[in-house]
Amino acid sequence: MISRPTSASYAHWLGAPRFIRREVIGERIGYAFLLGNETGYPPSTLEIALALFAEEPAASDFSVLMRAFDLSIETGAQLAEEASAATGKRNAAPTQPEQPGDHALTETELSFNEEDRPILGLLCRTLAVAHMNDIQVDVFSTDESTGPFVFGSYLSWLWYDFSLGIGQARIHYCARCGKGFSTAGHRGIEKRYCSDRCREAAHNERTAQSKAWARRLFLQKEMSIDAIRKRLFAHEQKTTGSERIKKWLSSWPDLKHALDEDIQSKGWGSPLLARCRKEGLDLDKLLSAKRKKELAELKKEKEGPHK
Repeated sequence: MISRPTSASYAHWLGAPRFIRREVIGERIGYAFLLGNETGYPPSTLEIALALFAEEPAASDFSVLMRAFDLSIETGAQLAEEASAATGKRNAAPTQPEQPGDHALTETELSFNEEDRPILGLLCRTLAVAHMNDIQVDVFSTDESTGPFVFGSYLSWLWYDFSLGIGQARIHYCARCGKGFSTAGHRGIEKRYCSDRCREAAHNERTAQSKAWARRLFLQKEMSIDAIRKRLFAHEQKTTGSERIKKWLSSWPDLKHALDEDIQSKGWGSPLLARCRKEGLDLDKLLSAKRKKELAELKKEKEGPHK
């Protein structure tokens, strides 16, 4: 059941309570009820109740509904009568709500996922139908947008206009946060995220993960940049993927420290230094100021005094 506060005039216009809709949903039968102006209910409350049955509800089922929704016997009889009219089958009206011990009712928190799309559609269609109670047919109407319908209120027209797109609605769920969003009217590549914020965040998360993998594979697994590229960016051009990996490695503090320690222990014949040179990494970023100075002095000694 979904409950929302509203004004007394709005509830009176809506004409609740009354039976609204019956639909076959998969192998079950769904009933939707609009409540909100019943004795014992505040007139400023609008409630939509959804019930699913394995088969057509009998009098005992309506008794359970009466107790669950706290309805009067008169309303229960009205619901049973209107349900009979909707299905063409006669259901006996309940004469007395059953005792709480006769049936076990379980109340669950309202939440929807991909499997709940049919019941969510029932909810949307119920709301739309409930708000179009003052629409009439005018066979002489020439309005192309509304056809033969005339509307007793602007609110009815708004819900009618909304209902035209309900059948086209497609609900997807964000690949990052799980939030549902509509893809109605969307063309091109299928949307995977509910917003630009989630799309950018997901991109940043993928980049961070790829960067961590590339660095680990280079330093710990001693893989070449080309081998790393084939594992992480096989779908990209060779140059693009390789340059990205080089940038990640050249700006990595851990690699800078590892290189400094390797030079300290093994001298300028450091295997790691040789790998970095061979792979084309930016040594100007990887070497510390101390190592750069030492390297410059070695170069001078090798070149000898100027003549």
